[in-house]
Order: sequence, then C-alpha cells, then structure tokens
Amino acid sequence: MASVHKLSLPQLQRLIRQRSSDPAAVFLTDHCRQRMRQRHFSWLLVLDVLREGRLHRPPEPDVRHTGIVCRMEHFVAGRHLAAAVALDDADPGVLVVTVIDLEN
Repeated sequence: MASVHKLSLPQLQRLIRQRSSDPAAVFLTDHCRQRMRQRHFSWLLVLDVLREGRLHRPPEPDVRHTGIVCRMEHFVAGRHLAAAVALDDADPGVLVVTVIDLEN
C-alpha cells in the first residue's frame, strides 16, 4: 500500500473505515477520553463516526509523529460529530486524538 501521505481523501476515508472495523485496532489518547466525557461521546459514537464518517478536509501533518491527522465527520444521533485520527505507515491501527461536537 502507498504511504498515508500520498493517499487521496477517498483512499484515506476507506483506510480509516477499514482499520476501525476491528475495535481492537482503535486506540484513544488520554486527551480524547477526557473530551469524550466532556462532550458526551460514547465509545459506540466514536466507532460510528470512524466507520461511517467522511473526510471533508485534507489531512494535516502530525507534528508529534511521522504520520498525518485526518478529521472524520458524521451526522449521528441527531448530532454533527467529528473525530481527529492519527495515521502512520508503521502502525496498522487508528489513534483517535480528539472528538469534536461540530454544533458547539
């Protein structure tokens, strides 16, 4: 597979959906867990955003690692939500950096 840096938005979207199909491959940062509590996100909402969401913005470089950060957005449970995920060529998982309620 090509480097995550070279993938198009549809390819990245497909990769995130594919990787998040296994919940054991989805990891949450401490910051993400804190924001989930603060913004009333459940684990199932996060998975739904990752599995059904869309990328509307180009990815940004991950300043802490060699990968990229993408923002998946999805309208679910009457809310417009997003999850920022870090992707890296060396890691087959998805690291959820934070969650966002786009209506607030």
